[in-house]
Amino acid sequence: MTVLLKSMSNLLGALMLLVSTFAYAETEPLPTLDARFETVQCAMPCKKAVKRQWWLMRQSEQVELRDIDSKSGQLAKRGEIWRHSPDGKTGYLFLMHEDKRAIEYLFDDLRVLGINADENQWQVTSQLVSDAELVGLKKTSNKPANYGEYSVESYTGTIHAGTVNDAKVKLLWLPQLHIPVKIEYTYPKSKVTIQLRQLNVAGKALSANKPAPKTTEEVLSSYQQVYYTDIGDMEQNDDAKEWLAKAQGAPGLHAHHH
Repeated sequence: MTVLLKSMSNLLGALMLLVSTFAYAETEPLPTLDARFETVQCAMPCKKAVKRQWWLMRQSEQVELRDIDSKSGQLAKRGEIWRHSPDGKTGYLFLMHEDKRAIEYLFDDLRVLGINADENQWQVTSQLVSDAELVGLKKTSNKPANYGEYSVESYTGTIHAGTVNDAKVKLLWLPQLHIPVKIEYTYPKSKVTIQLRQLNVAGKALSANKPAPKTTEEVLSSYQQVYYTDIGDMEQNDDAKEWLAKAQGAPGLHAHHH
């Protein structure tokens, strides 16, 4: 019996080590990078495309997104930061750069507002393509290519988008960085292309170098920050009314401010 118990104990120890090894692999941090993308949308047959450029600035557990005005080339006055915690929950900051203000949404706030903030959505936000979507695509045997010092993989297939028509997908993927070089989504009546235009990895520019408009912690500390749940108590404040009126696009504000 003693020998059996000892054997079971050794087996349990080995299993625990295996589990911890897999857990570590699954939580390996994403590489820090700044990526500027261009999204082109077009109804088929394509006569007039709608173009949008935007930044994705990623740290291991945070992603900042900011648009670039298509006409002026200037940075948008609004931005957002998504923060991912070890328990898989995601929080959100709505940034008003011109007014130096920020509205913070906790995971439960997003859930109540019907905004998906689970692990899969975090991957979509931070990588554009989730691990589950990537597994569902077929790796092609195209001639290997490189983007700077990084290898590029090619995939094709279909992404099932729930109630939306399924999209045929062509993907050029940087596996070491978990970021795409190019994605083409083809729907029955439209086509969407997302193209990587600039990539800086750990501060090293791999393509045309423009400074990424990061909102550092130092900059953020100079912003006036409020929690979304406190906005209802601020509606009678004249100063609050003035800046809330400018917060177009902030989730859930239609319920507080008209």
